[in-house]
Amino acid sequence: MVAAACVVGLMLYFQLGTFDDKIFESALVSKFKGGYDFVQQRKQYVNPQYHRPYFQRHTVESPIDKSCQQYFRSLETFDLKYFQDFRFDRTLLKKQKWVHHRQLAYKSQLVRAGKTYEASVYDPIIEKEYEKAINDLSVFEMRLSNVLSHFRVLLNCPDADKIGEKFLNSIFPTEIIYRGDGLGNGLVIPLYEKVSVSTVASLIRVLRSLQTSHPIELVFHDLEDDDRSLLELAARDTLERIPKEFEEIVGRPFNQQEDYPPVSLMFLEVEKPNDNDVVTGDSYLFAKASLLNSFKVITMLHPDIIPLTDDFSSQIIRASNEFRETGLFMFQQPYWTHTRQRRGPSGFHEINNFIHKYLLPQKEDEIHFGIKPIESTTMKRRYFDDLFSQTIDHSMVIINKDKHKFTLYVHLFLSLIQQNDYFNTRVSQHSGLNLELLWLSSEILGAPYHVNLHAGVAVGIHTPPELANKTFKKTTQASELCSSSWGQLSEINDRLLYVQNYQLLNWKTSPGFKLALRNRYLIMGKPLQDYTSKLQLNPLWIDTALEPPFVSDPIFDKGEPSQGWNVWDSFADELAFPYYCAYNVVGDVSSGRYGRSFDFDTGIQIKVNYYANIWLHQN
Repeated sequence: MVAAACVVGLMLYFQLGTFDDKIFESALVSKFKGGYDFVQQRKQYVNPQYHRPYFQRHTVESPIDKSCQQYFRSLETFDLKYFQDFRFDRTLLKKQKWVHHRQLAYKSQLVRAGKTYEASVYDPIIEKEYEKAINDLSVFEMRLSNVLSHFRVLLNCPDADKIGEKFLNSIFPTEIIYRGDGLGNGLVIPLYEKVSVSTVASLIRVLRSLQTSHPIELVFHDLEDDDRSLLELAARDTLERIPKEFEEIVGRPFNQQEDYPPVSLMFLEVEKPNDNDVVTGDSYLFAKASLLNSFKVITMLHPDIIPLTDDFSSQIIRASNEFRETGLFMFQQPYWTHTRQRRGPSGFHEINNFIHKYLLPQKEDEIHFGIKPIESTTMKRRYFDDLFSQTIDHSMVIINKDKHKFTLYVHLFLSLIQQNDYFNTRVSQHSGLNLELLWLSSEILGAPYHVNLHAGVAVGIHTPPELANKTFKKTTQASELCSSSWGQLSEINDRLLYVQNYQLLNWKTSPGFKLALRNRYLIMGKPLQDYTSKLQLNPLWIDTALEPPFVSDPIFDKGEPSQGWNVWDSFADELAFPYYCAYNVVGDVSSGRYGRSFDFDTGIQIKVNYYANIWLHQN
């Protein structure tokens, strides 16, 4: 029935010589009874542009500019509000449950009216309601697939801004469109809603101590005058408490002007959507900041980061062949097994299938424009096959806007509709910022990207074997390292590029955490001096980075820890950020999975802890 309706739609299209999405959407209407398979129904989705007469006769060998003109000629504009307003009922994909809920709703209404539920009357009504609801969902999915197809084709068109002007302007305001202007390399720090301004000020002071040569731009929705003054002060004040490690690093006294030079800040205010009904979050601010900033090559920094080397981003920009080739460099989250969604909410697997099979490049894209899906990657397997909800570290990402402006367009579009319950069923909202949307945007376009070969690493001090957490570690073979902070190693030289500030935030804001950390290194009530002396200098003292092995499922009852990362829930009652224990062996010693440890020499330890102390003591 559906296939026949599609044929009728095509016949009308050829006869009328006009384009109308609704002809193709009407083809999706059918009887949804009994064994209806919604996933199979998706095979009937149609991109009407590829059914224009031109594309029936031409393939990828045709002149690209002519194919682009034909594709975007007569393309309908798209209503962003339709995607934002669409309401998705997760029970819809479980027909029996959905029908049962509707029956209960009718029965409740009838009882209040003093009437009884008659199945012969109301069951057909509910059947029609279900038919309409499931068809509305099919239309939504097909429209979403088509919009993203248009972005994909436009990326491959010469003079794309001109050819796709009508399409882009129907979705975004004019100022969003990136025209290729910019100042070169720069650091961009979005001021997210739940991040304190004092945390951003501490990051600015660390960047000064690193003597960064890159300009810094702060992007925000709203910023009070007092908060702006605090940030400007952090960019030019003197260092009142000079960490004693400085002279050990450079062998001379500290010079304020040379070793802690002031930096110039740029401030960029971006507007929220005019529609008060549109809910936006950190992903939306990230998306707008990545497009509207003043630079061509941007290093997006989350305020929770503490950079630890003076070339933490420029090393990648200069020395990474992968970044030069792709223009997008991201970092992996730690291998957190607990973020794997083995079951997920209703609709999770169906929507995972839709994103994987219908939003990425399709066969027609390859036939007519040579657009192919990105070959299987570790990230794609972990996300779509192993069903992890968190794969990308939100702390830092490096983007060449000239190469990835369409990735940023798609990311902005997805961030504007991410509050839609449909998308949220699969795409996690962790930490208020979701860079899964960014790499998915690249996958949707078929635009290459690169992810750092190291996963996130635990950083801190190895636990003495006799103090290891017996809940997670039952033998003495695996090394244990526990901390609220984790970091990233450079794939170029294994240097520690940056760490999270969570351990320091816990230390400053949670008395329970401070006490628990001090008691962590007591044996028979007596402190282990080597450990406690380091913690007195810095509660985030780092002498080791530990990279646990990847496992998609815990390996139980083998003696060693069942997974590489464990959350110590009971460590401190008032803990704001999780306290993790990480291990270099999972399973058992003879056949288990092995990770790696990176022990830093004394010089590196002193330098790393100097920057952490800048963050801690100037906050």
